[in-house]
Amino acid sequence: MKVIVAGATGFIGGETLTHCLAHPSITSILVVARHELSKALSADPKITTIIHADFSSWPEAVLEQLAKADACLWYINVLSLSPLSLLTKSSTKLSIGGMNAKFPDAATARKVNVDFTLAAASAFAKTLVPPAMAEGSRFRFVYCSGWATENDLQKPLRFMRDSRRIKGEVENGLLALSERYPAFETLMVRPAGVLPKKTSLLGLVLGLGPCVRVDAVAAVMVEMCVHGSQKVTVENDELVSRGKELLEK
Repeated sequence: MKVIVAGATGFIGGETLTHCLAHPSITSILVVARHELSKALSADPKITTIIHADFSSWPEAVLEQLAKADACLWYINVLSLSPLSLLTKSSTKLSIGGMNAKFPDAATARKVNVDFTLAAASAFAKTLVPPAMAEGSRFRFVYCSGWATENDLQKPLRFMRDSRRIKGEVENGLLALSERYPAFETLMVRPAGVLPKKTSLLGLVLGLGPCVRVDAVAAVMVEMCVHGSQKVTVENDELVSRGKELLEK
């Protein structure tokens, strides 16, 4: 199986890359990144790095390098947040598809989250899905969304309004692509506070709200990528339980 990984240099994406390398069903990993990976990862024969600077545009030269890919794991802009980090600032490594504080404004956050993701998904649906259909298979796009994402973009929200709507807009766009291209299969996870495998005492305290370990998220997403999922959207509680089961195998 040939899998695209976008966001492999990030917290969850990096852990996922490790799981992809270990999975026997994944024979080729196409890492799409703005910069080269570490020398150790670049030397792995299973990995091919495709340097791509502009995620809003997917020219033919880039798509040709992604030819015959079976799936994509998408982690672009999985941001740092936990429910309790709304109340306190911490340098503990936590992650969620949520807060847009790193951006100067909501428009920039929307560009990175919505425009980049849907531009890639649309390009993949148009170019990678037809060959998959010809072989009687489907192309899976597994998206790392975030806790409390809201798909009703008109619904009044009391907290993380822009972030939750932005993630909801991405999810809606991906589902619309699946309706337009039946062989383009959208799967999503909604992690809350994502904790490192080795979490400090402070991290445990901050993780008292909804949380999940990064290796659990990675394990579930890779499993969904390889085998699919009965549920289109996997919420945080199920990430915890399914991740625990997979990691104990």
